[in-house]
Amino acid sequence: MLACTVIYILVSIVMTLIVPYTSLNVPDPVAVAVDAFGPEWAWFAKTIKIGAIIGLTSVILVLMYGQTRIFYTMARDGLLPRVFATVHQKFRTPWINTLLVGVIVAFAAGFFDINSLGDMTSVGTLAAFAVVCLSVIWLRRTHPDIPRGYRVPLYPIVPAAGILSCLWLITTVPWYVLVIFFWYTLAMVVLYFLYGMRNSELGKGGYGKGEGDFPLFPEDALWTKAANPPSGRNRSQSMKFRAVLRGRPFSYATRSPASTLRSASGRAP
Repeated sequence: MLACTVIYILVSIVMTLIVPYTSLNVPDPVAVAVDAFGPEWAWFAKTIKIGAIIGLTSVILVLMYGQTRIFYTMARDGLLPRVFATVHQKFRTPWINTLLVGVIVAFAAGFFDINSLGDMTSVGTLAAFAVVCLSVIWLRRTHPDIPRGYRVPLYPIVPAAGILSCLWLITTVPWYVLVIFFWYTLAMVVLYFLYGMRNSELGKGGYGKGEGDFPLFPEDALWTKAANPPSGRNRSQSMKFRAVLRGRPFSYATRSPASTLRSASGRAP
C-alpha cells in the first residue's frame, strides 16, 4: 500500500506538471499527458500507452478470476445455486462461473459507457467497505470474545469514520448510478434472503450456530463441528489449528474444507 501510494503521488505530480489538471478529468489521463510531449516523443507515448493497457488488462483478469472464486464459495455455502460450485473434471476450476463472469464483463464492456462503469464499480466498492466497517461494530457488540487475528484501533471512531466517508463519496456520483445500484442491491438482498435462508449452512443451523461461538473464519466453524475442541479455546489454539489446516493440500474437486478438518483432527470422513 505504501509503495502504490508513493507511485500514484509521483505520477500525479509529473502529469500535472505536463498539462493543466483540468485537462485530466477524462477516462485516459495518462494518454492525454504523454500526447502533450509532441510528435518527436511519439515512440515514448506509445510505450506508455501499451504499458497502461497491459496493466489494466492484468488487473481486470485478476478481478475476474477472484469473482469466479467468490461465486464458487457462495454456492458451496448455499447462498447461490449449487451449479455455481461445479468444478471442471479436467481443469479443476469452477468453469461455469468463469464463463458467466466472462460473458457479463464482455457485455458490460461492449454496451456501457466507461464513465458509468467506473462510477458503478466505485459505488459498489465503497458500499462494501461501509458494510465491513459496520460489521466491525456489530461483531464487537454481539461477539466480543471470538478469536481475532487483528483488532481495529480507536474503536468505534475508525469504523464510524469509515462508514461516513464511504457514504459521502457515494453521494458524489451521478444520480442514475445510485438508482441502478439501489435496485441491484435490493434484488440481491431479496435473492440472498429467499434462497440463502433456506439453503445456506447458517440458515440450516450450521457454522457454529448453537455452539456459543460465532465463526470469524470458516475453518473456525468447521473446527467446532469436526475437531470438537474444548470449550473456551483461546486465540493461540485457534491460530494453531488454522496453521495446520492451511499446511495441508486442498483441491476443489477432491477435498472439501470439512473433510480436510476431519483428516487434520484424526476423525474418519
